[in-house]
Amino acid sequence: MPALVQRLRRTGSISALCLEFTILTAARSGEAVDARWDELELERGIWTVPPARMKAGREHRVPLPARAKIILDELA
Repeated sequence: MPALVQRLRRTGSISALCLEFTILTAARSGEAVDARWDELELERGIWTVPPARMKAGREHRVPLPARAKIILDELA
C-alpha cells in the first residue's frame, strides 16, 4: 500500500476518507465531495454521477472498489 494511503488511513478524518475515495474512484474532487447517497448502489457497487454534475454533461457510472464501499459504510 502506498505511503500516502497509509497516512490517510491513520488520520481517520472525513477529509482523508474523501480523498481516499476520490483516489479510488478516479473522480474529480468536486464530484466526490458533492456525491449523494441516492447516486450510490452499494449492493451493485456502482456510483452514478448525473449529467448535471459532470464536466462533459453526460451520466457517468463509476465502479466502486471494495475499499470505496468500506469508506462509504464508515461515513453512513
